[in-house]
Amino acid sequence: MIGVLHVFGSGCIDPSADISATGTLASDGTVKLTTSSISSQVITLSATASQDGGAITSGTYTITGGCTNKDTGNISGVRIANITGTFAGAVSVQAGPSLTLSTKLTQSTTADSDGFFDLTSSITVQGSSCFTTGATKGSPGGILFGTRMVAIYTMDDGSTLTLDATTNTGGTSLASYTYITNGKCNGVGSGTLTRQ
Repeated sequence: MIGVLHVFGSGCIDPSADISATGTLASDGTVKLTTSSISSQVITLSATASQDGGAITSGTYTITGGCTNKDTGNISGVRIANITGTFAGAVSVQAGPSLTLSTKLTQSTTADSDGFFDLTSSITVQGSSCFTTGATKGSPGGILFGTRMVAIYTMDDGSTLTLDATTNTGGTSLASYTYITNGKCNGVGSGTLTRQ
């Protein structure tokens, strides 16, 4: 078994660093992984995979070396559903009007070499006096890593709308922060978008 890990929330490991991991999956569901050395730190993971491969439970990790030497803890995980589809909902903007967003997302079927899934997307907005539509530009126009997605849209007035969201594991809702910059209707908002 070969994979790529990212560690978030550690002061010792850069979250952008690709950490390669190799290991085994036994017939009884026992998973054992060991990472490459990252800043002199090696992570060893042990867990139990469900029969369908959709979750891991009863997991533990140990880090040896570096500034997190001897750190240990528990781990669990679930497979995150593909979020290809249309999501819509209201977003409350600080010092601005409430907006209704509808975004059509397309997620790549396989992860890239960093372990991230690429997103392309278009968006329509109701309630703004400045813009009504936008689309992601370039490749990728957005990414999904774990439960977090970020998509950056160029709007029809030239401004930038950034959707920074967390998906639930079933891929049916996005808890979103919206940042509007580089235009006349700049602001920050939050809301929940649900799959239509």
